[in-house]
Amino acid sequence: MKVFLKKIILLCIILASNPFFAQNNLAVKFQRTYSDHGDDFHISEIIILRDNQLFKKIESPNAFVLYESVPDGKYSFEYANIFGETIKKEFSIPNSKKSLNQSEVLLYADKLQDSIPKDLFIQKIKNDEKIVVKFRFSGCYSGRKDSLTIFKSNNALYVLHKRKKRKLKTDEIEFLMQYENELKHLKEVNFASTANGINEVIYNSERLYYVEPSVYWGGFDLLKKKLKLK
Repeated sequence: MKVFLKKIILLCIILASNPFFAQNNLAVKFQRTYSDHGDDFHISEIIILRDNQLFKKIESPNAFVLYESVPDGKYSFEYANIFGETIKKEFSIPNSKKSLNQSEVLLYADKLQDSIPKDLFIQKIKNDEKIVVKFRFSGCYSGRKDSLTIFKSNNALYVLHKRKKRKLKTDEIEFLMQYENELKHLKEVNFASTANGINEVIYNSERLYYVEPSVYWGGFDLLKKKLKLK
């Protein structure tokens, strides 16, 4: 009996030391970088590799991509974000960064990688010029529209919204640049929605125009939040 138990213990030790049999709790989640526009991330698929071999291919993943026990190895998560950029994130197991005896991988659907602003309206605006930002939303049972104006005077930038005017702070200007940069990079969608938001930015004779399905980007609402506009 003792010999049998020793063999069982030895077998368990061997299996535990084998990376394939060593199991770890792994949670993989999608989330938004800034906004809380629901759990529909519009990701067509995510490919998960383990040690450069296909581990899983999940189509139309929701917020919880994966939650299961997995063997040791080097994992790679590949998907395209809402800007059409191919994202690849690597994660090794075992990993020292564990929470509640599990490893957690966070993936972002709306984090722009090409984040260096280039040739933006907000960068080109001159004194006595203005940029008009418009947003219209239409759904089955509701609709709304809003707009704000950015103008430059004496080398300072101001925002005008609902007849209220104030000077913009440095961090607010930076977020305006982020808003415009993301708007320029958004990819065209290939699905229909009963609710749509129309984004339009006008500067002199130039214009940015983008129609987004409901709960897709949400940039205008986030812009108003960052600028503390009601």
